[in-house]
Amino acid sequence: MRLRVGTPFVLSCPAAVSLAMWERHDVQPAAQRRFGRAATGIEHFGSYACRNIRGREAGPRSRHASADALDVAAVVLEGGRRVSVASHWRADGPEAAFLRDLHRGACRWFDVVLGPDHDAAHADHLHVDRGPGRACR
Repeated sequence: MRLRVGTPFVLSCPAAVSLAMWERHDVQPAAQRRFGRAATGIEHFGSYACRNIRGREAGPRSRHASADALDVAAVVLEGGRRVSVASHWRADGPEAAFLRDLHRGACRWFDVVLGPDHDAAHADHLHVDRGPGRACR
């Protein structure tokens, strides 16, 4: 993977492979197509966190609890331009189109992809995970 990360994170092997494939086959081509430059970094809200879904006291474990999930907040492009889910998902223009390209592309490599259109808990990031079930929302 060529993308730099601000804070190192832990991912399971299947999730790491999915991330590398997404970066190579979707993130980089979309960055070139929309902006004419490479993506150089990824900002995230974390991966491994031993917790239940949505931090509830009881219920099933989140895919974060097995390091099978990553919450992607933004992508940094060559030259320092930052495209963030919180700022650009609902905007017009190439940034929103880029983020939608990334969301759609992630659905090819991850089992579950949840974005701002899914619910308020995902308003500022793309949740991508490897796990049981399939969902692209």
